[in-house]
Amino acid sequence: MSAPRNSPEPPSSTRNAAPAAIRPLLDALLQSSTVELFQSRSIAVAPLPSSVGNPYQATYFNLAGVVGLTSPKANGSLSLSWADAVFSLFTPPVAASSRAGRDLLRELTNQLAGRIKNRLLNFALMLNIGVPSVLSGQAFERQRPRRETDVVYLFRTLRGEIIVTLDLQIDPDGLDYSGTSRVAKEGDFIAF
Repeated sequence: MSAPRNSPEPPSSTRNAAPAAIRPLLDALLQSSTVELFQSRSIAVAPLPSSVGNPYQATYFNLAGVVGLTSPKANGSLSLSWADAVFSLFTPPVAASSRAGRDLLRELTNQLAGRIKNRLLNFALMLNIGVPSVLSGQAFERQRPRRETDVVYLFRTLRGEIIVTLDLQIDPDGLDYSGTSRVAKEGDFIAF
């Protein structure tokens, strides 16, 4: 029996098949984590369809926060960037060009990575989060060219767009849903 005429070709290797199998999980985790993060700041965001980005199109606004994600089963990075007008949605509003604006972007990049890490614990994947940094969008584009493994997530707010880029290579055999990990909720006390 042959495949239907319009069906895509099957992946040629398990390396190519793995991201396709994991992508819906990562899409759901990242989009819900981003919506909840901004909701905790009383900012409504709506996810737009995600896509593997165009390497010739700029991905970042004036500022971009980035953080490395590592574990024995995964490796990659997460970036967060938003239009300057989005800074006015925070309470109190923050100037995009100020140190407070850079600190806010760095902190929310860290919190977003933490939320994703927290949710991946249910799949027996323990990510280590690096120290987040903030660069100009142009500097970040020059420093780290786009990869074919980058997935770009767009979100709309009342004042502009938010862009989250995830480049996370996960060993699909390393994911094991257990659902037994106690995942901290918003506002839980976490002892260090």
